[in-house]
Amino acid sequence: FDADSELRNLELLKIRFGESAFTDCTIMLQDFAESKRIHRNFANESSAGNLEVADTGMLRPRVLTKLCWPESSIQESKHTPHPSVLPQMTSYMQAYAKLKTPRKLIWR
Repeated sequence: FDADSELRNLELLKIRFGESAFTDCTIMLQDFAESKRIHRNFANESSAGNLEVADTGMLRPRVLTKLCWPESSIQESKHTPHPSVLPQMTSYMQAYAKLKTPRKLIWR
């Protein structure tokens, strides 16, 4: 997902319709960009030996600001992750808590 091109489109919409109508959209796009930065940071810090993050493999979570997303998009998931993924999720959660104190991840 390319948040940069969407941000450009959003800026054009803000000029046309006003900024206040697009506050939540701005935060939503920032969530995607922030998620990419966090994942890149974990990968860099882990390879440098500064952060203990288990190999996350294909795990690339999107960190969302709960207050700005529609409730239907962040409902509690009814599925259970495969046991092989749980250590990666736990490791990611712990690294996120260290990086973004006092925030924490809640998997949904």
